[in-house]
Amino acid sequence: MVLWGRHSDLTGERIWHVALPLFLAGAAFAWSAAGLPLAVIMVALTLAAVGIYAAVSTFWSLPTAILTGTGAAAGPALVNSVGNLGGLAGPSIDGMIRQATGSFTAALLFLAAVVAASSRSCSAMPRVRVRKHPASFPRPANEPKSGQATRAGVGLRSASSFAAGLPFVSSAAPVAPGFSSPFAAAREMSTASDREVA
Repeated sequence: MVLWGRHSDLTGERIWHVALPLFLAGAAFAWSAAGLPLAVIMVALTLAAVGIYAAVSTFWSLPTAILTGTGAAAGPALVNSVGNLGGLAGPSIDGMIRQATGSFTAALLFLAAVVAASSRSCSAMPRVRVRKHPASFPRPANEPKSGQATRAGVGLRSASSFAAGLPFVSSAAPVAPGFSSPFAAAREMSTASDREVA
């Protein structure tokens, strides 16, 4: 997951870094429904999980790369809302399919079809090329080094930082005057409020 997100950052390509792992996951779900020995089914389900998590690491960078202005703020919220509805409906549909057929095969094939349809819809999106990861570019002479106080700025969270679970802090992140980083400012405010309570 981290390596896949990092590769997406280095190449600046997003669509295929989402579509290909989803295709792998769909194929793996279909493979797991084939009624093979348990060890093979476990390998297939592991590949499905790898595909889904690799796609997720790059997926969340797409809305802000495609949308602009207020859409860039509202897009991830809409995606999250639809995803939550899928989290509600998916297990119910899966359960109804299992109850109607009496086996997991049809339910796994349903999952394979949904993930494959997601891969297809993602691959049909217009191509998005984003600026490559900042680490792959030389730093401009007038840009401050990471950790130095800067004026307020906004940046995009990279796919590899999402995959690693790292919080996004760019060198252009707003920093309170007198502090070396946003973390130092937050830490000081937290300890100041703890002192007031005590």
